[in-house]
Amino acid sequence: MPSSLTRSLLACTLIFLISCTSPAKSPPPDCGKLKTGKFEYRNYLGEGFISIERNDSVQFEHLDNIGLGMKFRINWSSDCEYVLTFLSFTGKEEFVVPEEGFPVTRSKIIKVTPNYYIAESTAGDDRTIRKDTILINN
Repeated sequence: MPSSLTRSLLACTLIFLISCTSPAKSPPPDCGKLKTGKFEYRNYLGEGFISIERNDSVQFEHLDNIGLGMKFRINWSSDCEYVLTFLSFTGKEEFVVPEEGFPVTRSKIIKVTPNYYIAESTAGDDRTIRKDTILINN
């Protein structure tokens, strides 16, 4: 029969091994600083970047290479999740809103660093998740 010292050592070893192999939960990202400011991301439909200017309720996106801007209402559903609803074009006159409108975009911020954040987004009924890295220019 093992001694009480052996059982204690075995119990401590077992506790240590369990604590080392258990996945550590990472803290949720700090998204508060992303509700206002200037940002940019690569235009996945063409060349260049899209610059963003955001306050807590409106987001402007500028495609500088073609002189087009878009205005969105931004609705924060939680600290790290928001919904963009298209409001209007700014800039060139020849862009018109399609009759069916633009799909609402839902985004979830999954990682925040001092220089960028990563968001996963879906548009309208399309369940395809697009992952973007957005640079922080504040």
